[in-house]
Amino acid sequence: MAELRYRAFVSYSHESDERLANSLQSSLSRFAKPWYRIRSMRIFRDEVSLSANPALWHAIETALAQCEYLVLLASPAAAKSRWVQQEVQWWLQNRSVETLILCLSDGAIVWDNVHTDFDWERTSAIPPSLKGAFAAEPLYADFRPAKSSGTFSDSSPQYRAALLDIVAPLMGRPKDELDSEDIRLHRKARRTAVAAIAFIVMLGVIAAAAINTARERQRVATSRALASAATSPQVRTVPCGSASTRRTRDPRSSAATARHTAVVLLPTPPF
Repeated sequence: MAELRYRAFVSYSHESDERLANSLQSSLSRFAKPWYRIRSMRIFRDEVSLSANPALWHAIETALAQCEYLVLLASPAAAKSRWVQQEVQWWLQNRSVETLILCLSDGAIVWDNVHTDFDWERTSAIPPSLKGAFAAEPLYADFRPAKSSGTFSDSSPQYRAALLDIVAPLMGRPKDELDSEDIRLHRKARRTAVAAIAFIVMLGVIAAAAINTARERQRVATSRALASAATSPQVRTVPCGSASTRRTRDPRSSAATARHTAVVLLPTPPF
């Protein structure tokens, strides 16, 4: 037996229920999910999980072998779909019918207690491959009200009621328990997200305040330096190699100057 990588395989008509299948995959993946986990369960849907493959049926068979449950979105379009019928036939041949979950998205499902089978005269949503498959009337999740309103949100009462009919067997727990846990975890995740956002905002405010403080200190330091330079006395620097410096420092120059002065002051003798 192949490794079970997925909790369920969603079998549906792309023509009729692609939007519902997409919403259902997302809802099941996050239902009752703790905030630290990526998903609560892995759900296979061929539009998302299969790449373009010429051997499409072989790829579908491989995916079916890796799933624990088959979730059938029953509708008149699905009942006529060749792919849906093949998927259901494969499941009946390789898995127990007890792991097949019916979801009614359109049309009708009518059970005949006398013949212990579907009333095929009035049932329009079940593929012929399910004739005689059930020993008793199976339960099914009714998505018709949600589909009629066009609302596939977890908070929608109609959609959520049908969703819980699928989640309960997939998780093996009562619906009311799962419903309460999902609400509690959702509120906890929302509080955690709000706290994380508040913490990030606080860090941003602290960082901005630190930057402003550093800029103010730099501005004050620059102003003080300019004020100090403006009030300091100007000192004239005389080059060491100038003539005046040499005259002051050279004693021979001073003596020569004195002798010259003495010669000039002597009187000129008469002839």
